[in-house]
Amino acid sequence: MNRNISIDDLKCGMIIEQPIKNQYGNVIIDRGTIIEEKHFRVLKIWGIKNLIVKEPDTNNSLKNEEDVELKNLLNKKIKWIPTNEFEEELISLTMDTIKKSSIHEY
Repeated sequence: MNRNISIDDLKCGMIIEQPIKNQYGNVIIDRGTIIEEKHFRVLKIWGIKNLIVKEPDTNNSLKNEEDVELKNLLNKKIKWIPTNEFEEELISLTMDTIKKSSIHEY
């Protein structure tokens, strides 16, 4: 489920559901992006007041900044955004595999 929230209620780890565009129609933060500290500055610079985020999945929440960074990297590399709980689980399993592998340099 999605919800429209104020930038004041935005927290790290939330997932952007719809692309955020500036007044010229350019995408400044893409759909599927996991919010990190750096995004707050971008939103304030562009005067974004509200945005639509995915409701957090309490069974599959991101544990720390490393997980957020890894999930953002996966989203960029595979150019695919999970759309249901099964696809989210696939991403979660992929993240677990990467973290456990000896090739942990992503």
